[in-house]
Amino acid sequence: MLAKQIILSRYNNKPEPFKKIEFPTLSSIAIQVVADNFELYPHLTGVPEMIKQQIIDKASKTLPVVITYNSISDEQYWKQACDARWKGSHRTINILKHSNSYKIAYMENYLEEYLRGLREIIPQDKDKDKDKEKEKLNQKEELIKQLKAVSNWIFTLNISQTRVYIDIGLICLYLPCLSNLTIKYGLKTEGNNYKKNTLGMRLNHSAELAEALSKNCNNLHTLQLPSNLIDDDLLRFILAGVNNNISIVELNLSHNKIDDKGAKRIAQFLLQTEILINLDLSNNYIGFEGSRFIGWAIRINKSLKSLNLGLNALTDKAGMKFFLDLTGNREIQTLNLMGNQLGSQSAIKISDYLADSQCTLQNLNVANNNFSTDQDYEILKQGLNKNTSLLYFDIRNAQFSKKQYEQDLMDIVIQARLKSQNIPFVNRDDYSLQQAQALLRKEKQEKQNIKTNNEIPQQE
Repeated sequence: MLAKQIILSRYNNKPEPFKKIEFPTLSSIAIQVVADNFELYPHLTGVPEMIKQQIIDKASKTLPVVITYNSISDEQYWKQACDARWKGSHRTINILKHSNSYKIAYMENYLEEYLRGLREIIPQDKDKDKDKEKEKLNQKEELIKQLKAVSNWIFTLNISQTRVYIDIGLICLYLPCLSNLTIKYGLKTEGNNYKKNTLGMRLNHSAELAEALSKNCNNLHTLQLPSNLIDDDLLRFILAGVNNNISIVELNLSHNKIDDKGAKRIAQFLLQTEILINLDLSNNYIGFEGSRFIGWAIRINKSLKSLNLGLNALTDKAGMKFFLDLTGNREIQTLNLMGNQLGSQSAIKISDYLADSQCTLQNLNVANNNFSTDQDYEILKQGLNKNTSLLYFDIRNAQFSKKQYEQDLMDIVIQARLKSQNIPFVNRDDYSLQQAQALLRKEKQEKQNIKTNNEIPQQE
């Protein structure tokens, strides 16, 4: 048929319509067939690398991970897969947060999306409990299948906004590379249809998490449990698991319901741990007694580098006692006490602590406290002038009689840091004055140039 059309075209002196057609080779046809049916040939055993790359380039970018997880490592494929799945959605893919790998980024985001998409199985009839159990078993088997597929590429996992109970022990068992785990129980988008029993962590959740931390999280170094309504009873189980874990160096318990009793448990944990570096207890209910226990533990602890006690209930007396205990610590580098009730008594001890030649603190945040008197300003100024370790200091919204006091105290730290690097310091007011003077000189020069340009034609 093709030959007949070519002969007729030549006989009628017409251009040959098929002259420029490139007929596909057998190998290109085979490559296309394999790419279209990649789920049947996922391993590509014995295929040359050049041919294998052509198949991967032509394969669909929406194939299930249970097929592609072990056979495709090409970063360009996973970049296109990320674009195909999430481009234009609320989920932004930043590979810098995923070990600089598109494959890891895809796997981690896919698993988070899969867990968030699980739904509670509700039978239509009361007599269908057996079917419900069977469906739950099938759901669990499918979850295990997905976890096995992505297990070697999950390093960071954020479990939140889930509608069903998630077995943390099962998650940790099948994710041996997990190093950063964030868990938030409850839904934020249910409106008036929310159920109170779905908000926050419960005792069985904390017990299972503790068991998982003790047995299956050998590579976990960051555990974040913010906004889970964790109280003292839940904290007891969690700390038991963290204490038995040998790898966690960062613990986030912010935005919970931990009070002085819970702070005492945390202090006991700090006395035992030798690896914890970062502890976040911000936005809890810790007061004088709790801060006293934590301060006492910090005097002995030799591993903690960063502590956040912001947005708690530390009074002026609590702040004074805390900084008095802190003088015995030579390890802590970052301390956040913003949003408490520190005042004049605390200012004296802060100044004494900063003036100590052995002070190791590099970052101090005491913003939004009650350092209101001129005497507080002078006391803090003396301590800051003698300090040699601070790199950052924040005392904004401190209720001083003069707003300039806050900036003056922060400028002392900036000036000392710049001086150590032989960089001249210019405060904000002087800098604004210099900028204004430079602008005036520029405008004056522009006017002079215009005047000069207008005088030249007249002389000619």
